Amino acid sequence: MTAGITPSGKPLAMNILARLNVNGQGISLANIYQSAQVGLKSVKLNNEVEQAKAKGLGRRLKVAMTFPGGTHDLWIRYWLAAGGIDPDKDVSMFVVPPPQMVANLKTGIMHMLCVGQPWNAQIIRRKVGHSALTTGQLWQDHLEKALAMREDWVKTYPKAAQAMLMAVLEAQIWCDKMANKEEMCQIVSVRKYFNVPAKDILERTKSNFDFGDGKVLRNSP
Repeated sequence: MTAGITPSGKPLAMNILARLNVNGQGISLANIYQSAQVGLKSVKLNNEVEQAKAKGLGRRLKVAMTFPGGTHDLWIRYWLAAGGIDPDKDVSMFVVPPPQMVANLKTGIMHMLCVGQPWNAQIIRRKVGHSALTTGQLWQDHLEKALAMREDWVKTYPKAAQAMLMAVLEAQIWCDKMANKEEMCQIVSVRKYFNVPAKDILERTKSNFDFGDGKVLRNSP
């Protein structure tokens, strides 16, 4: 994680100064798969995979994630493989930027995806899909985003690095307080950040998950 391998192949040492969040990602599917009641077990999609093969359609199931080798890529590969579905041979995987996930699911360009919030919640609010699971259900409190800086920069400007770290920690403490969730969502909902309604962000930050298929979790750990 700290090796910092560059396109030229030369390592560029990094310092991970803080963990920014845990959990917070999800796997969602188009509504046509709602009757399969997939949930945590991707094995329930095996029939879809086998039927596509039998009809000569090959890798008909189209799966989107946000970046090759990123956590979304790893989560959906792990989830598929746990159900006996080979992510390299049985489905077609490709990259879609998070803000384009909802539109692509609606038009049928893809059938399932792994992405962070608030896109899973917005998929449900727009009635174009449902959530199979949150990634915290696969591994509770799994690591996610990080505050990372070049090691040489940190060594050259230690006071600046410490000041930025303190500012981030102060913001994290504020964001963690339930009383601040609504204001936090208003801040990040504006055009220069998520550009979605604050109500699409709020409930999942309060640990309330509507999966869009009738299943609802309240005060989820």
